Amino acid sequence: MHYAIVTDTCPASPGRAGETVELLHRGLRQRGHRVSCVEPGQGTAARSHAPRAFWPRNRIPSLAGRRLMEAWTRARPDAVYVATEGPLGWSAVHVARRLRLPVATDFHAWPDGRLQGADACARLPSALARLRRFHEQGDATLVPTRVAWTALHAAGFPRPCLLQRAVDPDHFHPCKRSPELRAALGASPEAPLLIHVGRLAPGRNVRLALQAYRVLRGSCPGARMVVAGDGPMRRDLEREFPECTFTGFLGRDALARLLASADLCIQPCLDTIFGNVTLEAMASGVAVVAFDRGAAREHLVDGRQGVLVDPGDPFGFLAATAELGGDLPRLRAMGVAARNAVRALSPQQMTAELDRLLARICMRHAWAGEGIAA
Repeated sequence: MHYAIVTDTCPASPGRAGETVELLHRGLRQRGHRVSCVEPGQGTAARSHAPRAFWPRNRIPSLAGRRLMEAWTRARPDAVYVATEGPLGWSAVHVARRLRLPVATDFHAWPDGRLQGADACARLPSALARLRRFHEQGDATLVPTRVAWTALHAAGFPRPCLLQRAVDPDHFHPCKRSPELRAALGASPEAPLLIHVGRLAPGRNVRLALQAYRVLRGSCPGARMVVAGDGPMRRDLEREFPECTFTGFLGRDALARLLASADLCIQPCLDTIFGNVTLEAMASGVAVVAFDRGAAREHLVDGRQGVLVDPGDPFGFLAATAELGGDLPRLRAMGVAARNAVRALSPQQMTAELDRLLARICMRHAWAGEGIAA
């Protein structure tokens, strides 16, 4: 089979969404398929910061539907997987519909990060309607959690399908813990090193993570905090929290080493539907404090691999970080449990499920003869 993967991100993107795309691309090829990947071109501002060594494959430098039409007319894929809802995703869905290609789309984020599930459906009808127009053009809408599946079904999305996310347990591994890196960051063996990973942008709630570190530092002055990621808020945050270390954007290898060297990952993000960093931290043997949603709700047991906090309780997030961060033996026991909890979430299993889903929608198109109506 020839599959086309369309993404507005890349594997090296600070938001980590590209990690899933890379795992699926690699896995589908290992299963014997031909896979072409369509992404924004090297000249676009959104990718100017990112190394592209992961992508020795088809590059289409423009978001214009005309380029996609030409490419897919020359080498017609059997099915298209649209991994993002950005401008390139919209172009790809439109072109695939015109060419009557089977399409699976991925649902990534609620229109307002403060709302999820039934709340989002009830209070954001116009924003959800726009997303529904995007996804209803495809043959399946992929979601990573059962909560999201239920919410999309209730909101009238016609074909939601559960595709559980995975993590590469060999790449994100506790063996990459580095005493030298910890020392360079000022973290002693007797004090916790906290980490936050993600884009430094409004809606990501980064300031709450840094405030939580300050609360912890009041009772544990040896604690250290590192922030991995970049974005429009970085300069302001560096001025406001000079006691924290800001690494900027990190590549995949450097991130794996940094995660494994930390003791506690704090992720208060509210605007993503899942949050791959939670799985990457757990696979690295690191306890997590996160709001009770997305990957944390799906894979983390409160009090066993970390702490889940009610999404409407920022003060609870501060208190949970301060309490857990001050107990290093408990943190390390939770880190072991976290690693064990996600080891079964293999990329091979995720890829096999996507392969089966794409094969099913190809079969439906073959039975229908003409596929989706133009």
